[in-house]
Amino acid sequence: ADLLSTLNHMLDAETVLTKDNYPVAETEIDIADAVSRVRNLMAATMNRPAAHIQFENKAAVAFIRFDPLRFSHLLKNLLSNALRYSPADSDVVIRLSRGANEDVLLSVIDQGGGMPKEKIDRALRPCAPGEVDIGGGMGFAIVRSICEAHHCVLSIKSSPRTGTAVTVRMSADRAAKAPSPPSAANHR
Repeated sequence: ADLLSTLNHMLDAETVLTKDNYPVAETEIDIADAVSRVRNLMAATMNRPAAHIQFENKAAVAFIRFDPLRFSHLLKNLLSNALRYSPADSDVVIRLSRGANEDVLLSVIDQGGGMPKEKIDRALRPCAPGEVDIGGGMGFAIVRSICEAHHCVLSIKSSPRTGTAVTVRMSADRAAKAPSPPSAANHR
């Protein structure tokens, strides 16, 4: 199972990190639907009840403009880390909220053992060309690459024995309460 997981991670990285072969294709995605699909998949994959993965939409945002495949990869990687390092009976929270300048904040918050500062620094540091850190955070490399491709900012707050909150900050113009109407060009 560990070998299969590593291979799947490497395929995810190939898809996400090689933007030339897989260009970013942004569209408006239904955030609740996207979170629900990833939540159910991760609950089954990690053998955890879906009820322990909570979704809080405090931003009054129904849609965000993002590449759907990359959003799924981003959330799968964040949830995978949160579930892996949290006690089995604890909750992991996916929270959508607003920050400064009405930016949209997507946070995954766990109740695990926390991350030491050195690991946070390594997770936030861009990899050198050709560098792959499989044992120490391939998931964060994928998430970091997705954030860069979408002009988002990744941050991590963590305390020993109280858990970790990983946040993706998106500009306010990525949010919508409803999808945009089809353009006139699509109706010709």
